[in-house]
Amino acid sequence: MMSIERRVTTQRTLDCIEKLSIYQEVALMEVFQVGFSLLYTRQIDDGVLAIASRGKSFITIDQSGYANYTPMIEVRELPAQMMSPLLKMV
Repeated sequence: MMSIERRVTTQRTLDCIEKLSIYQEVALMEVFQVGFSLLYTRQIDDGVLAIASRGKSFITIDQSGYANYTPMIEVRELPAQMMSPLLKMV
């Protein structure tokens, strides 16, 4: 039987993936190839913004699939389990 924590993480991942546009999914596949992982998504005025990370580097991907490699965002310090990527290429 799957633990509650794992089910919540799985649902969180599915919820985030379902919010992405096809353009964002394509852009994510490209950044996965250089080691980035989907961290989380945020609802903004223009739609959903995907935030990917690799170590202390972040990328934002907007609805049209534009990847900003130098985003002006601040990420709170979160416990390690909260900063684990939602989705990454293995």
